[in-house]
Amino acid sequence: MNKSFPSLILLISSFLMQGQQITFQKNINFQARELEQSLNKNRDSLYLESDKIIYQVDIFNDNYSKSISVNGNESVIDLDTLPAGKFIIQARLKRKWIVMYLVKNEATEISEKSIIVAEASKDQNSDNNTSVKKLTKKRTGFWVVHESITGSGSTKSMGFKNKEEVSRLIAKNKAELNTAIAMNNKLVVYEVYNTSQFMRNQFKNPSYFKSSESKAFNVVPYYSSTSYSI
Repeated sequence: MNKSFPSLILLISSFLMQGQQITFQKNINFQARELEQSLNKNRDSLYLESDKIIYQVDIFNDNYSKSISVNGNESVIDLDTLPAGKFIIQARLKRKWIVMYLVKNEATEISEKSIIVAEASKDQNSDNNTSVKKLTKKRTGFWVVHESITGSGSTKSMGFKNKEEVSRLIAKNKAELNTAIAMNNKLVVYEVYNTSQFMRNQFKNPSYFKSSESKAFNVVPYYSSTSYSI
């Protein structure tokens, strides 16, 4: 056995036992300036405040979903009860959704035996000439871009929605296109395959959803209104 192997186990175990760690990425886009977003000193609560009414806050990923009714100007969200994982956080201010990103890591115990088994399994698999099957991409959600246009101006919102919400939005948009007052409203929906990767890229580039190619989502819209040009 390689002499550096025990040191590797010690390093991994030490790293994984550091305890809970929360990384929060606030939305710094121009349209999110009206919402104050920050963690408290202990980094176990998320504080949101705005001069406008915060109606609702959604926290979710592929395996977890929670909606918090606020209906006020501020909200303190307890992060201690949140399981480990990568999360999308959406705060709704009227028709606008402000999207944030949070990663929570918990202390994890991994025994030396489990690491040795993993290494042995890895070596064994590398010796076998097995055929690689093409994986079918699994949809994790929908990224929705909606723009409501009125005589006094326009309101644009973006955010994640589930299939039921998307169905309702599409039905509403189709009805709006047949009316004089809302015929110019725009709606585009994309299927997302990797929520975390999509959000990381979307935070870096607000126009990422317009990409011509991506492994994180289907660049061909799941639905787009006839007036689509967002």
